[in-house]
Amino acid sequence: MISLNKLYLTLLFLIFSIPLSAQTYVEIVEKAANTEISGTARMQALGGAQVSLGGDISSIYSNPAGLGFFNQSNFGLTGGFNFLNSKANFYGNDTEDSDFRFNTPTLGAVFQNDGKSNSIIKSQGFGLSVTSTAIYDQTEYFTASNPQTDFSGDFYDYIYSIYDQNSFSPEFQNTLPELAYNAYLVDEDNLGLYYIEGTYYPSLPASITYSSDTRGQNSSFNLAYGININDRVYLGAGLNFNFYSFTTETFYTETRSEDALATLNYNQFIDVNGGGISGTFGIIARPVNNMTVGLSYQTRTSYRMNDYAEILVQGIFNNYEYDTGEETIILNNETAIQAYESEYRFSTPGKLRVGATYLFGKKGFITADVEHINYAGMSLRSGSNIDFSDDNNFIENNYESVWNFRTGIEYRLSKAFYLRGGYANYASPMENDENTGATSIYSGGLGYRSSKGFYIDLTYQNKSQTGVNRSPFTIAEPYATDLDRNAPTATIDRSTSSILVTMGKAF
Repeated sequence: MISLNKLYLTLLFLIFSIPLSAQTYVEIVEKAANTEISGTARMQALGGAQVSLGGDISSIYSNPAGLGFFNQSNFGLTGGFNFLNSKANFYGNDTEDSDFRFNTPTLGAVFQNDGKSNSIIKSQGFGLSVTSTAIYDQTEYFTASNPQTDFSGDFYDYIYSIYDQNSFSPEFQNTLPELAYNAYLVDEDNLGLYYIEGTYYPSLPASITYSSDTRGQNSSFNLAYGININDRVYLGAGLNFNFYSFTTETFYTETRSEDALATLNYNQFIDVNGGGISGTFGIIARPVNNMTVGLSYQTRTSYRMNDYAEILVQGIFNNYEYDTGEETIILNNETAIQAYESEYRFSTPGKLRVGATYLFGKKGFITADVEHINYAGMSLRSGSNIDFSDDNNFIENNYESVWNFRTGIEYRLSKAFYLRGGYANYASPMENDENTGATSIYSGGLGYRSSKGFYIDLTYQNKSQTGVNRSPFTIAEPYATDLDRNAPTATIDRSTSSILVTMGKAF
């Protein structure tokens, strides 16, 4: 029997975690279900509150009834910059990471027609737009030297004992244990089954470093139609074609310069691509001249997805002499890579939005929205021979309905200039809020309208999410509960500062 003693205890956590696990697929669905502030710079300055407002290109996606407010055709383009920042605390060590990204939240046009003089339909509008409904750009980094974790031989003994005399079941082939074996990090017994030597308890790693980079967005191509009925009721409907894509790269490293195994690297690359379709229906009413109320409903979105994932496990050895049973070889840089592809479907829940706006004559207005999303209604469907029963059970048992809130105010400084401010709060969809905190967004901006139909809006926005717990890997159940063991966890505060500009022209 061959043995390799210089093996990190952390590798056990990697092997008995689920890197492409049920929760990974669930996180992909949750990411698609999350939509935050979107639209023109004007609407984002108002905190994204727009359900009861009209006359803006953002209405094409948010509430098509708002197209009935246009009295001219309109074209607009929005561009912006995102400044990403994350601060992490990992075993008392503070780290910070930042990046800079460009985005184009909205491009669209509305074509308006007046109704006939004797008709109750005063006007109608047809709109088409491309809108970024969610941007997933995010960076994370944390590190610590000599972290004093409570990893001990107890967990090692437990794993050693439950897997049939130190053996991995053949069902684990083509997964992390096989990669670890190919990188000479675990061994094989005389029956051809993988095992981990259980008589040596390695000391804590000298240092742990983790970093991740996510890039992508959920974009929607929208077609919508809205009408104005007697300047009192506005109705609209739209069709949304969603394009959902992002990539995530994660890098995990343990370093111990004095051991036979000097460095352990565990890296993942995930590329997610897919598309879906949904509908949006809306109504805005004007019960009195200085007030509007609005309601919109976006149906469930059904997605068809394609994923590609690649895992790398690498052991960098200090010229370790490895006895194969037939000869002794020198281990230096040993790497194993495995790629995975999958196809599947999922659906995200519908979104109900209700809002109201109070107008202060021609001086401005205040507006507010609430949005209801039942995240427990997310569901995955089979594809690529994947069984999603555990995933759907996890969704049912851990996700809940939430109410999101948005509010904004606009004040007319002069005939041509406007001042705006807004706030939004997005609740965590998890019943247990330990891993994902609520998100708060503050915004403000200025707007200019010329007498010839040209307009420009400038917005600053700050999004923050505090107290997010992040582990480089997870310990699979039931081991974590039975042994009261948890993977090392960093606490992360995220923030994104954005500058947005919309330019457009009425025609």
